[in-house]
Amino acid sequence: MSKYSKPLACRELLRNDSFIEWRLTRSPSLGESWEEYLSDFPEAAGEFDKAVRKFDRIRLNDFSVGKHQADKIYNGIVLHKVNKRSLKRRLMIPAAAAACLALAVTGLSRYQNGQRYGGESITAEAVSGESLPTEKIVLLSGEQRHELDINTVLTVTSSGVALNGGEEGLPLASEWNNLIVPYGQRSTLILSDGTNLWVNSGSEVGFESVFNGPQRRIEVSGEVYIEVAHDPARPFIVTASDMQVEVLGTSFGLSSRPDGRERAVALIEGKVAVRAYGWEERIEPSQVLTLDDTGGGYSVRHTDVYQYISWKDGVLIFNDTPIAQVLEKIGRYYNIRFDDNTTGLTRRTCSGKLLLADNIDQVMNTLSMLAGTVYSRDGDIIYIQDKNGPERGEKTRSL
Repeated sequence: MSKYSKPLACRELLRNDSFIEWRLTRSPSLGESWEEYLSDFPEAAGEFDKAVRKFDRIRLNDFSVGKHQADKIYNGIVLHKVNKRSLKRRLMIPAAAAACLALAVTGLSRYQNGQRYGGESITAEAVSGESLPTEKIVLLSGEQRHELDINTVLTVTSSGVALNGGEEGLPLASEWNNLIVPYGQRSTLILSDGTNLWVNSGSEVGFESVFNGPQRRIEVSGEVYIEVAHDPARPFIVTASDMQVEVLGTSFGLSSRPDGRERAVALIEGKVAVRAYGWEERIEPSQVLTLDDTGGGYSVRHTDVYQYISWKDGVLIFNDTPIAQVLEKIGRYYNIRFDDNTTGLTRRTCSGKLLLADNIDQVMNTLSMLAGTVYSRDGDIIYIQDKNGPERGEKTRSL
């Protein structure tokens, strides 16, 4: 028995939170509830099918979704992602509806009537990217070089490095070692003192086999999230390009790309002191310190710091983020090289939460919904263009 007392018209279904969430998430429980609805009101099948067809044709950008509803939808997606099962044919979503649609979209109504976005006319320009060959994670220790698989967990022990929780692993031939995580890969490193590091794509960590001195030191290039083991007697020092971070026991995210465009420390809990260019600044939980691109200056602000470390949970969070920056993050995660493009298309912004699925097609389809674009793929070449632009062949996927 469904919870509805009467049949719903197409327009009512398109405003119904449960219907919208079901079309986005493919939740089995929601699917069963709509099966019950159709069983109770078989005469509503026509309006129901019409609402399904209309929803699947509409750009998500045309919806103005509130934050509460957006977070509810996103949380539902995460909850139901693991436990999927088949629904009857009437309730199946086409593949083009982005099976992994893991986004809670807020403020996406700027692109309206297919004409303008944020007051700027959109031209039919395109961005292209190339999927690059996969590289292995590399552990360097002295003259030894070990190649590892994606998402390998390394635990430093008294006898070397154990892999993925096993007792046996790799010997460490040097007091100083380097873990290199290329684009398209991720890894976790547990140091000898129990400190945990999540290492993002395109990053490198230098670390000691054993912390014997009065300080615990590591070096970072790229992006990491660190949960530091508490040891008041031995401060934990992270050196990253032009800055140094000192902590006693804390959790924080750090980004320091070699190109200098991303240099920031986001503090989750505890205390840290950041030093650079002769100055020192202490920051508090929920604060982010960002170094200027040039000149050695910096800024500190309160924010939702989870957006800086959400990648470790397989999620990217965007808030009026330019498409160029979104593509840069996706490119690192999946080892895709996008054009360095400054067209109107790459200046468009989007907001949402994006689950980083194993299948790049699912992710790019979701991005298409976020940004009102068209995604197509020809082998290892990826194309992204404005919805109103000419399509590139039959493989174009328009959401």
